[in-house]
Amino acid sequence: MNSQADKIVGSSSDYALARLYSGRLSDEEVKAIRQKAAMDPQFREDYLGSLEFLADLERLSDDPDVRVVANQHGSSWSKGRLNAQRALSMTAGILIAFCVGLFGYLNLSEKELSRSDMQRYVTRIGEQKEIQLPDGSVVNMNTATQLLVDYTEGQRRIILDRGEAYFDVAPNPEKTFTVDLGVKTVTVLGTEFNIRKSPGHYQLAVVEGEVAVHFPGDDVSPSASLIENPISQNSQSKQYRVKGGWVAEFDIANNEMEAYQSASQNEYGGWRNGLIRFYKEPLYKVIQELNRYSGKKILIEDKEIMDLGVYVAVDIKDLGAALKALEQILPIKVISHFDRIVIVGSEG
Repeated sequence: MNSQADKIVGSSSDYALARLYSGRLSDEEVKAIRQKAAMDPQFREDYLGSLEFLADLERLSDDPDVRVVANQHGSSWSKGRLNAQRALSMTAGILIAFCVGLFGYLNLSEKELSRSDMQRYVTRIGEQKEIQLPDGSVVNMNTATQLLVDYTEGQRRIILDRGEAYFDVAPNPEKTFTVDLGVKTVTVLGTEFNIRKSPGHYQLAVVEGEVAVHFPGDDVSPSASLIENPISQNSQSKQYRVKGGWVAEFDIANNEMEAYQSASQNEYGGWRNGLIRFYKEPLYKVIQELNRYSGKKILIEDKEIMDLGVYVAVDIKDLGAALKALEQILPIKVISHFDRIVIVGSEG
């Protein structure tokens, strides 16, 4: 291991990020970052959080207000942006390795990830995409989602790296349809379902039919437990069958699973029509959700309004109108800056 790689092992995530941003990251350093991230959860969380922030800065570079400032600094802006783009281009591959291989999320080798027959699909923040698969199945991808399609002669396999997707699966008893999430795999028994994957947490909402949830590589057991009542329990060594109308949520770090019947399936697939609905949700949770679709960070800077109850349906393709609607129905004020949107309590 070279001296730079040694420094990565003994340093914080800031040093690793600086090396990535420099555009001079060696193969040994990439290996060192991956190894440290696999062994040090805090390093992993800090590093990935920094990468997300860097990506936000790159997106801001096209903001008109930012361009006004940038044009005053000429070449320094261009050089800094070029370094950011180089770093971000390298980030994609490293994030794949983080989320898909080295943390035990998915048992994929780099050789497998680079296979030419695996198709990768990505949506940016605020973007949605529909994929027509060769067997007639349809996948709708939500904002900031990445997945890989691995169709072979004997299997239909989707690898959901991050984000959210809605699956309408064409029946084929001779070829199972699976969605690999990492520590869990979903095997389709004929269904429509929505999966949302965020760090350390999976949410599965079955709209129609039935799926089995199990560990990667395991066959679906005939004795897998059918969820028929709301439960909250350890999920370390169990297989579950989840039927239409039920939601299963998995806390990966604590090996816990919670299952319950959904009040409305529109809550989980409604985003495909551009609408998300909130019923009795506190404002801070509403803003958390809107941030998934926003290129600018939305911040609540007044703790007095955090828990205001919200009853509203919003168009996720027009966040400006959504925020204006919140401003009209709640005692809040929305202030837009070039790099963020701030929400405070309204005066008087």
